[in-house]
Amino acid sequence: MPKQKKKKAPNQEPTHSQVMRWAVEGVNGNIESQIKYTNYWKNAWNKYSYEPGSTMIHEKDYQPMNCCLCGKEMVSIHDTHNPAPLTPRTYAKEALEQNLPHRCCGECNATRVNPARTEGLPKGSVLIDMLEFPLTSVHVSQGKGFG
Repeated sequence: MPKQKKKKAPNQEPTHSQVMRWAVEGVNGNIESQIKYTNYWKNAWNKYSYEPGSTMIHEKDYQPMNCCLCGKEMVSIHDTHNPAPLTPRTYAKEALEQNLPHRCCGECNATRVNPARTEGLPKGSVLIDMLEFPLTSVHVSQGKGFG
């Protein structure tokens, strides 16, 4: 008799290996895996936003704002990023609670912030934006390293 696959119970968290499988499949172009991987992280961030000391906010609490680097309107919390080192470090919760303007859009994060963060890292260090499919936001340091 053929062995049947076990079905995941409703509302059961995916295993680490399943999430990693979605990531690999997503990088290889599997749209369903890209959606599952992205939704996994969005749900995790929303849950974490309720934890004491969290620097994140739930997506339902987000108030649209403009990118502090290019002025583009950011309609989702999932398109905002901490723009340090180009501006003062500002987490989502700080920006909301203190009405701070220092958040940047995904495009500026990929093209301006991440390259600035790799400066000074050892040559060949890699910075990857976890939610970019295809992985267009991979930055390899050309820096001289620490020292």
